[in-house]
Amino acid sequence: MTELNSRGVSMADENVVYVGHKPVMNYVLACVTQLNRGAESLLQ
Repeated sequence: MTELNSRGVSMADENVVYVGHKPVMNYVLACVTQLNRGAESLLQ
């Protein structure tokens, strides 16, 4: 079962990296993954 966000959209389908208190390399990996999937913009 996939996890849904507050809008009912699958979190796996969103191109969003939420930043919190995890180690920095977790966010680096998330951004590299987004780039490999063809994301056009990383920072907004």
